[in-house]
Amino acid sequence: MATELLYPIPVYTAQVERFEIIQGEIAEAVERTNFINFQDTHLISEDSFKGDIISQYNLHTLRLEIGRHLSKYCKDIKFRQNIPWKEVKYSFQSAWLTKQEKGHYARMHSHGRCDISGVYYHQTTGEDGHFFMNCPHVVMETTKCYENLAWQTTCVPKNGMIKLFPSWLYHGIRTNTSDDTRISLSFNIDFPDD
Repeated sequence: MATELLYPIPVYTAQVERFEIIQGEIAEAVERTNFINFQDTHLISEDSFKGDIISQYNLHTLRLEIGRHLSKYCKDIKFRQNIPWKEVKYSFQSAWLTKQEKGHYARMHSHGRCDISGVYYHQTTGEDGHFFMNCPHVVMETTKCYENLAWQTTCVPKNGMIKLFPSWLYHGIRTNTSDDTRISLSFNIDFPDD
């Protein structure tokens, strides 16, 4: 007999392949973006949750790279796993840029009713606010024997890193205590009903 760990949370992390081209695309988008204060915690691109900055600024290479990684993620979670990556149908419900300067952070939150959420790290030193995710099985904290499993996982961001995760997973960003500005691009993905 063995102990099984049931109900794992699928979180995907990888480095993009066409890094220099994607960096150039996003750098141009950052230059053209008007950033606004969000809840006095960090800066986001104007119209963040209403629009799709990937389409707005024609970030073609990034879109292809997200599609490629999304296909791998879907295979891992056994969702539409037999469809070639270029044929996986999805849409960006929203996509926005985030800028975090010294003292900025993001409160713990989820992305609601979307299917998959993600982030691409454009500019980071790795010391400008770590991404963290909370274990959704909060009832584990109520007993002595399981409380050590109710963890909070921290991820050190790297330039060119992409993360995909369930939109309902609560996550946030630690306070940037450095003098460096971190810039990332977040997105929410929906799949058609088929």
